[in-house]
Amino acid sequence: MGYRALLREKIERLSLYRSEQTDWWFTAAAFTDVSEAVHTRGGWRRADSPRFAWEDGKDLWLRQVYRVPQRIRGIRVEGSRVHLRSSLLGTPITVFVDGKQVFHERSWADMRVPEVTLTESASPGTDYLIYVRLERAGSRRRDGVVCRVLMDVEAVEDLLFELETFLVEMDCCSGFTEHAELLRRASETADAGITGTSTWEEDLATVDEVRRKLAPVEESAKRRRVHLVGHAHLDMNWLWSMEDTIDVCRRDYGTMTRIMEETPDFRFSQSQGAVYAITEEHFPELLQRIKAHVEAGSWDVSTAATWTENDLNMASGEAIVRQLLITRSYMRSRFGRVPQVCWEPDTFGHPATLPQILAKSGITGYFHMRCPPGPRLYRWEGLDGSSVPAYNHTYNGEIRAERIAAVSREMWERLGSLEAMLLYGVGDHGGGPTRRDIKRMRRLDALPTLPRLLFSTPADFFRRVEEEKIELPVVRG
Repeated sequence: MGYRALLREKIERLSLYRSEQTDWWFTAAAFTDVSEAVHTRGGWRRADSPRFAWEDGKDLWLRQVYRVPQRIRGIRVEGSRVHLRSSLLGTPITVFVDGKQVFHERSWADMRVPEVTLTESASPGTDYLIYVRLERAGSRRRDGVVCRVLMDVEAVEDLLFELETFLVEMDCCSGFTEHAELLRRASETADAGITGTSTWEEDLATVDEVRRKLAPVEESAKRRRVHLVGHAHLDMNWLWSMEDTIDVCRRDYGTMTRIMEETPDFRFSQSQGAVYAITEEHFPELLQRIKAHVEAGSWDVSTAATWTENDLNMASGEAIVRQLLITRSYMRSRFGRVPQVCWEPDTFGHPATLPQILAKSGITGYFHMRCPPGPRLYRWEGLDGSSVPAYNHTYNGEIRAERIAAVSREMWERLGSLEAMLLYGVGDHGGGPTRRDIKRMRRLDALPTLPRLLFSTPADFFRRVEEEKIELPVVRG
């Protein structure tokens, strides 16, 4: 068995630690606070499934005593960060650790989940008493909820990340035919070092050795560039109230400005003029911080071309023009910037009249995810012959090697473009990029076998593509 099959098998076995966390108990109760839950011994049942039905309109409570292990599959846990992660939409959730509330959200957590830190430095044998409350009264889920809460141990996740990345690197190198002999010798090294009996430490040492041998690939690999666009996709009125949307603006934009202060080259793009108006009305000091970061180039408003990420199927042409006109006026008056990219990730259709409207409104790029016509990047031509470059891609998501490699390879092989764009960030109920994303971007960019990674903006990506002067496929109507 070669190193690829062996590593995939090892990765699969190691990742099972997530699904093996089953020591949760639950009850349906009308506890007034967590202390009542702690002192109630009867009525708790083992949770064999993450799916729960509401009972008599009562809240659901989950309970676990989590003991930090010495090792997981042979990996030392001591000193590692440990996070709680979950995925739950449309149901208020509160997390208590050792009797103290550590997290509350009306919706936890969208397509990528925010992290709740259990400990920054794990000490094996330490117990944490965890309670999770799911509120029936505020839930949009009438029949019940699906809620899986997992412990995310960073030492294990980092190892999984390294090994998964290595397999992607080797696939990337196979595309550089001028380095075929170098890749063959590197593969022989991997086959010799990664065996069925090798330890994690030995596997990582082999990975490092192979990477050193592949260093000459860097000149070819780094010619390609992937523009990493951080964003916080926010549905203004889906499964939550307007009050919740307002609070998400406070939470997310405060976090993004703090990350910008820690990471000067970080970039964040936020669409929808409405969220800036909300911030101006409710959190004026925060808006001033955003303005400062816009001036510094860290906060990107180029995607705020419309007041909301509006429906495009039922709206008349006049309504769409008003969206663009009113938002353009507002953004120029508040930030001195004119948005350049029409950001429509969630519209389920794209009218043939839109390219003309966008072109006449000074829009230089269109982004969407739903109803893609086929090409990743194309020139969208309207009924009158007007056109704008358009890019379709999944919003939200993580910074991972396989996503980076796939989009870069597709752009090169199909279009001959050295530029690609990848979106990342927690989204739907807001969220945005995390510090883990930034850590992983640095790690991946340092590898000689992967494309150059840039914290960037959609406007910068479209500008670089225009400079390449490549012939884009045309989609008419």
